[in-house]
Amino acid sequence: MDFKTSGYNLKKFLDDDEIWPETGYCDDMTFLVNGKEVEDCAEINDSDVVVVTGGMVKSEIENEDICMLSTLYKKWKRTQTHETILVNIPKTNRKTFDELLKSLGARTILS
Repeated sequence: MDFKTSGYNLKKFLDDDEIWPETGYCDDMTFLVNGKEVEDCAEINDSDVVVVTGGMVKSEIENEDICMLSTLYKKWKRTQTHETILVNIPKTNRKTFDELLKSLGARTILS
């Protein structure tokens, strides 16, 4: 099953040792970044819109399928205490937007 996320969230997910099975790795996935296929995760920017197609989490030891990557991603999202979103606002509203974020206890990660 495919899933859509930001480059920032994808990198956080892939780097989170707590969610990955001890001997787990991912195989057979494709990244569509801003509508174009990309082979290497290192080419993905935090602000990119990423659709991950396919992906199977496998065990290095037994060489067996553990679960679909999308399933593990959904599990990871449920464990997060904060939500990271991408927004597009008019520049003229930036100050108001930042004030609103601050009032909600949020912060800007990228600008």
